[in-house]
Amino acid sequence: MSKKFSYYLPTLGQSWILVLLMLVFGSVLGFIVQLPIITHVYTAESIAGQITTKVVAYLFLFLAPILFILFKVKHDLNLSKLTLTKVERVKLNKANFGKFNVIVFFILIFIGLFCLIFLMDPLTDWMPQPEWFTNLMKTAVGGNLYITIFGVSICAAFCEEFFCRGLILRGLLRHLSPERAIIWSALIFAFIHLNPWQGVSAFIFGLFFGWIYYKTHCLWCTIFLHFTNNFFSCIADKILPNMNTDLSLRMNIANDEKYWLILSIALGLFTVIWVVITKYIPTSETNKVFNRKK
Repeated sequence: MSKKFSYYLPTLGQSWILVLLMLVFGSVLGFIVQLPIITHVYTAESIAGQITTKVVAYLFLFLAPILFILFKVKHDLNLSKLTLTKVERVKLNKANFGKFNVIVFFILIFIGLFCLIFLMDPLTDWMPQPEWFTNLMKTAVGGNLYITIFGVSICAAFCEEFFCRGLILRGLLRHLSPERAIIWSALIFAFIHLNPWQGVSAFIFGLFFGWIYYKTHCLWCTIFLHFTNNFFSCIADKILPNMNTDLSLRMNIANDEKYWLILSIALGLFTVIWVVITKYIPTSETNKVFNRKK
């Protein structure tokens, strides 16, 4: 199956068509699968309701673009046989860690992720969430912990990385410069969250995830990062009982000296990780992996 997707290398315009298909048809399909809840066959709080809203309706978001891609690839491959032309392909996953040991690399990006989370904390003060949105997010990560982890952490990490990095960014890296490709894929990643409070942080995460995918061509790296971030969000209330997760880190610490010290350390560590990865995974090798056009 992944081989078929490797033949699809979307341009920027085609990427937005995929987003449109996801949002329009995904919303319709999501509404249909949630009819039992709407008609009170079972409640949203029940196990069946949680599976429906957090897993089934979410997965249906990606059904239309996936079917569209499979149809398009089949058409292109059949046409190539008739015209004796070759259809370009770039594998979704072709890991290249340069001089890094794989375990060391995953540890580095794990640390880098949490540095980035700390560095984004000022955004919480700059863009405070309205109460209705905070309650919505609590509902999303509330309920049965196992269903929430499966839907919010596992399904979201796999599906969104497959869509935004494995399909869209991989195609954009074939048609655009690395910088433009990463920025556009991050914007698309932010846009599909459909709200500014998640969108701003999603854009910054998207830049980091996109850069990691560009450097390594390893989709599992970004799935790991996405899963880690979402998993932490799901269990934050349980592992940090004394911390008000609705507030920024600065408001929880209530000590500016400690707060800026933490941010300074995070910035220093993130910078070191960025420099080390850049040094030990050469861009020339990365471009070769993605068969970039000159």
